[in-house]
Amino acid sequence: MDEEAWPAIRIPFAGGHTAVVLHRNYPDDAGIEYFVAHPEWDRHGHLAVADGHYAGPGLAWPGAPIRRRPHPPIPA
Repeated sequence: MDEEAWPAIRIPFAGGHTAVVLHRNYPDDAGIEYFVAHPEWDRHGHLAVADGHYAGPGLAWPGAPIRRRPHPPIPA
């Protein structure tokens, strides 16, 4: 594994946003990071990490009952 080469996949979206999938190549800390970027932002928006210490978006238990309620109809 080449520690200097970190393969990245960039997926452009409307409004200048880009989703990025970055493969970390550290021998003891390899993994995949997912984030969103925009040229006007001073930092990336973290979406998730897939490695030995998974972290990603989720739903807190207090919000779960709210999500089960049906959504009101969308006006025509």
